[in-house]
Parts: sequence; structure tokens; C-alpha cells
Amino acid sequence: MSPLRLLRSAAFQISAALTLIILISTLAVSYVILRKEKELFSREILARWHFQARTLARDLTEPMLYEDIYTLYALLKHTVDTNPDLLGAELRSKNLNLHLRYPRDHFSPTRALVISEAITSPDLGTLGEIRLFLRRGVIAERLLATEKRLLLLVLVILINSILAALWVARRVVHPVLILNREAQRIARGEFGHTVKISAVGEIRELVETFNRMSQSLKEMVEELKRTHERMARAEMLATLGQFAAGVAHEIKNPLTSISLLVELAARGRARPEDFEILRKEIRRLDHIVKSFLDFAKSRREDLPREKVKLNDLIEEVLTILHPQARRQGVEIQAELSELPPFESSPEALKQILLNLALNALQAMPEGGRLTVRTALKEGKVWLSVEDTGPGIPEDILRRIFEPFFTTKPEGTGLGLSITHNLVRALSGEIHIHSREGIGTRVEIELPLSPEDQDEKKNTPPSH
Repeated sequence: MSPLRLLRSAAFQISAALTLIILISTLAVSYVILRKEKELFSREILARWHFQARTLARDLTEPMLYEDIYTLYALLKHTVDTNPDLLGAELRSKNLNLHLRYPRDHFSPTRALVISEAITSPDLGTLGEIRLFLRRGVIAERLLATEKRLLLLVLVILINSILAALWVARRVVHPVLILNREAQRIARGEFGHTVKISAVGEIRELVETFNRMSQSLKEMVEELKRTHERMARAEMLATLGQFAAGVAHEIKNPLTSISLLVELAARGRARPEDFEILRKEIRRLDHIVKSFLDFAKSRREDLPREKVKLNDLIEEVLTILHPQARRQGVEIQAELSELPPFESSPEALKQILLNLALNALQAMPEGGRLTVRTALKEGKVWLSVEDTGPGIPEDILRRIFEPFFTTKPEGTGLGLSITHNLVRALSGEIHIHSREGIGTRVEIELPLSPEDQDEKKNTPPSH
């Protein structure tokens, strides 16, 4: 699976969404915990050191009364040395003048948190004040340790959330992905496939519904095939009857004429011109039989195929028709787009082009314009043959592809039927658009195989 497709997959998006939600929730809870911890630590540390300062103040009361400088200094030194969190301590007199300091070296009070307590005597009242200078980093260090523990907790929760999200994705999304793959197989016509996966709840119901649908589609398609085969047999019998009636009708008149002329010749009463009529009727009968054979061949599905260049076939057919077009005063225009070689039947395509072009010329006996166009649209080859003849009435247009239907006195009514059958045999579609007084346009769409489409993509454009 490509990275882009993975990012767009439902499994990844659900897993990422669940992980993000859990991560944001964990971070929010951690932030609240840190704030509460900071407040708690601050109150706890301040309370502890105020208690320490009050205890030291009581110890300093008696030495202050007797002005025992040595004992006062020793108490300050012991307090500071035994508490690494203290930067120093000061003892001030009643009027807050500096009395003693330990250590004697200067230290910046701005770097410290000051804890002060009054030194009092029940009889004499306030004797002075003790000040303890606490390092400001004490609270930060305690918070840093807490932050490390919370970070480890967040990491553990994140890993567990990712695992949980993957489990949910596999539990919920994985069956959906399998259903999607099987649905694509059904879309390709592979009906009857069922999904066997363990699922619960709505996913299980979805799987069961999908399996029932797949089986129903298989049964429906099989019934459609049987119905199509029955209809095809019925259509074949109807076409065979129509074909036989058409053959009988078309050859009846030439055979009647031939029979009469042969009878005259047998009696010795035939004239020289009668033999010319006889030859003409035999040629007409030959043309009818050939048309019937072409019609029968056009219904084959197994036409021989090879790589063809449609534009070259069009040029070849138009070259053949140029003399007749000049005699009729018809201008031929070819608007041919670049097309890839594709798999098809060259003989069938020639027959299609020739039939359509001849019909167009026959529709313009007094001159006009015949335009042949090609294009490549949405993976299909598009062919158009357009004339500026009188057009086709709507009632005739509806029956234009019926075998033996013709409005021409000398026609067999098989030309467009043969064309229609050949286009269908090439898996294509044919459409006729006509407006009376303006002209007729015949459009043909022929599909390209995936290999032909790939060849088109890999072929560099010509300059």
C-alpha cells in the first residue's frame, strides 16, 4: 500500500483520531495536575519552613535576652549547614537592624525566598526577627521530578492508546476493508463471494447482509443469463424467419425473370436483348446472395483482430471514394485526431466505413459535404460520418437498423444492418442523429482495452 493511500485509509484515520483524542486528554489532565502540584508544593514548603523559623525563633529567645552572640551565631550556622535548601540566615534587632548573618559572605536576597518570624518574649514582647533565605529552585526541582513522572505516565498512556486504537481499527475497520474488497470483486462481475470474518454488533449484521446480497445477486444474474439465452434463441428464430422471408422476397423477382427468359430461349423465341436482361438479372441475384452472406458474417462474435490504425483505414477508404465524390460534386473533409493503435478487426472497420460513406454519398446526388471525424474520449475511440443530405424522417429513423428495411428501389435493406452488427461485434455502439433539411450524422464509439490505453499513455506525442 502506498503512503498516500495509507494516510487516506479509514483504519489510519480512526487510529490517528483516537490516539489524538487520548493524547490531548492526557496532556490536559497532566497540565491540571502540574498546576495543583505546584500550589500544593508551595504551600507545603512554606508551611514547613515557617514552622522551622518559629522553632528557631524560640531557640533564639534566651540567647537574645542575655546577648549571647556566640550561641546566636552557632544556632544560625547549624540551621543553615544542616539544610542545603537554605542560602543563609539573618538575625535582626528589635528595630530590624542587622544583628548577625550567616554566612558572612554576601548573597543576593533576590535569588531567595524570605521566610521571617518574630522573636518574642512573654515578658518583654518582641526582641527581634529571624530571617531564613530559601533557594527559589526548591519548588522548581520538586516540580521537575513530578513532571518527569507525569511525562513517563503520558508516554505509557500514549503507547497504550496507540495499541488500543490499532485494536479498535482492526476490530471495526478491518472487516469494512474486507467488505470493500469483496464489493469491488462483485462490481467486476464476480458474484456469489461471501465474507467469513469474526465480527460483533452492527459489523456482524453488515457482513451477514453483504453475504445475503452477494448470493441474491448471483442468483439474479444466473436467472438473467437463462432469460437472456431464452430470449436470444427466440430472437434467433425470429431473425431466421425474417431472414428466410427476406431471401424469398428478394430473389423471387430475379428468378421469375430468369425462368421466363430461359423458357423463351428453350422455345427459340428469345431475342438478343433478352440475353442481356438475363445476364443483368443473374448479376442482381449474385449481388443479393453476396449481401445475404455479408449480413450473416456480420453477426459473428469472433472476428479476427489485430492492431489497427483507424486514421490510415479512413484515408484508404476515402481515396477509393474520391472519384465518385467528384462526379457528384461532393466535398470530402477529414478531421482526424491522433489515435493510438488498438486491437480491432481491420476488415470490419473498412466495411463499416465504406457502408456509411456510400450511404452519405447516395444521400447527396446533387452535391454537398461529407465529413469524417475521429477523436479519443474517455478511453474510447470516437468515429463520426456526417453528410449534408436531406436527412431522415423520424418514422424511418426508428427502423433504420432493421434487416431488409429500405427506401431505395434497388436496395436490399441490409447495409446499415450489417454496419450495426459489425459495430456490436466489435463491442462498440452506434448512434444516428438526423434533421430533415440539414443532414445526418452517424457516431460510433469503440472501446479501448486497458493495454491499448496504457500504450496511449506511454506513447510520446508526435510533433
